[in-house]
Amino acid sequence: GASAGGLVGLNSGAGHISFSSASGSVDGDSNAGGLVGALESGTVEHSFATGTVFSSQTGGGLVGFVGADAAVTTSYAGVDVVGIGFSVVAGGLVGDNEGTISQSYATGSADGEIAGGFVGINNGTISDAYATGSAFASNYGGGFVGQNNGVIDSAYSLGQGFEFGGTPILGGFAAFNTGTITSAYWDTDTSGISADFGGASGETSAQLKSALPDGFDSSVWSIVAGKSFAYLGWQFDGATPTVISGTVYSNSGTTKAPNQEIALQDAGGDLGTIVSYADGSFYKLASSLSSSGLMAVNSDSGGSAYSDTGDYTGMAIYGSGVRISTADTKFSSLLGNMNAATGLDD
Repeated sequence: GASAGGLVGLNSGAGHISFSSASGSVDGDSNAGGLVGALESGTVEHSFATGTVFSSQTGGGLVGFVGADAAVTTSYAGVDVVGIGFSVVAGGLVGDNEGTISQSYATGSADGEIAGGFVGINNGTISDAYATGSAFASNYGGGFVGQNNGVIDSAYSLGQGFEFGGTPILGGFAAFNTGTITSAYWDTDTSGISADFGGASGETSAQLKSALPDGFDSSVWSIVAGKSFAYLGWQFDGATPTVISGTVYSNSGTTKAPNQEIALQDAGGDLGTIVSYADGSFYKLASSLSSSGLMAVNSDSGGSAYSDTGDYTGMAIYGSGVRISTADTKFSSLLGNMNAATGLDD
């Protein structure tokens, strides 16, 4: 069937796509991507996609298929990729890569027979990349790549691996590897996975946040040491991002709650929804926040956490209660800021 993309179905020849975006739902029989269905040749750069991709063959959050003469760089996807039927290859950024991908990242989940938080199958070259979403697989599922037969360098993943029918092999970074993987890492806390099948190194969240991982180029990568995971320097135009992180509990602080939907909001509006990891933690980088503070709400339990301290790390959501961290000395000021953060004063 025809390739389907949020912007372009098929890109071939010397086609160049830059500073482009697409959002919404894409449904494709063969190659489906949030931005491009099949990038047989040409390039995609400085582009992104959000939404959902449905595919019955090869699906990617940004591009479904990247050919040997094609390249993707400085781009990202916040797309959930959903496989329809059997024999689906799915990746948070690219489903099947035969070409070159660099300085890119993915935050959505991927669901297929072979699935990876960043790429389903890699037969090409990937460098300076990361994935924060989870993989749902029936055969091979990896936090970064389901099956690697190519080259991956300077990359990491945070997401979990889930069984989606069958008895899949789940790897922290890679589930299957016949290629070369160097300077690659996965988070053993957030993923809840202790094994990998591609030679990547498993580290704790504290280790990955302490400094740039070994092998990462500081001219390409940045980090807020002790607070953030590594991010790509182009993401915030050289500025320091606001780090939002914390832990979700099912009670008053002893039982951590994974796989909870957390809605984030400040006075500027909706900052999106993220899902807590295997250790109950949640994490997001933002360009900037309103001085009114941040509200994080567990959409599943109704519990919430609010902070106006300027430090949005270490937030804790307890059960169905409300937890407040404030620098305000007057209740009226606190209430006004909370109303602004939740949009109640509109």
